[in-house]
Amino acid sequence: MAAVASATSANAQTAGQAFECALPYQATMNAAGKLEVLRQSSSPGMALLSGPSNTVEFAVGETKVFGAVPTSLTFKLQEPRQNAPRKTYTATVNAYFPDDAATDQAIIAANSWHLGLCGPGLSLCIRAKDAAPDGAGELRYHRQKGTPFWLECVFEFSEEEIKALG
Repeated sequence: MAAVASATSANAQTAGQAFECALPYQATMNAAGKLEVLRQSSSPGMALLSGPSNTVEFAVGETKVFGAVPTSLTFKLQEPRQNAPRKTYTATVNAYFPDDAATDQAIIAANSWHLGLCGPGLSLCIRAKDAAPDGAGELRYHRQKGTPFWLECVFEFSEEEIKALG
């Protein structure tokens, strides 16, 4: 029983790193793949704005992101719009949190932000590029008062790169 509990804790810790945008894409997918899937959905997209997408919502379980327990964890793969001149696929992992000052401060303190800015009055913070671990995606922190806060880890791939990933 202790081995099962420690494996679950290890999975939760690795998943937390994925949602902190601290891992390369393949490691992020492996970590998220160990979480329980709650729901899956797909969208046909909007002709001029976006291509089709698939979203998976995971059970939070014991997962902590920057020391805080999220309310929801998701993965989304967005295909390029049909007539886009540049075919870019976007994969995002998102961790959602309640509008809570302690969680907000923990997330801000745990990261180095672009231009050193993230705090009152800023609804979007982006992690400094030189603070990102090798291979990690772009970390964006959305913090609009009165709505859930969320972290978004964004990976972008060309058509050739997405085919190579399988």
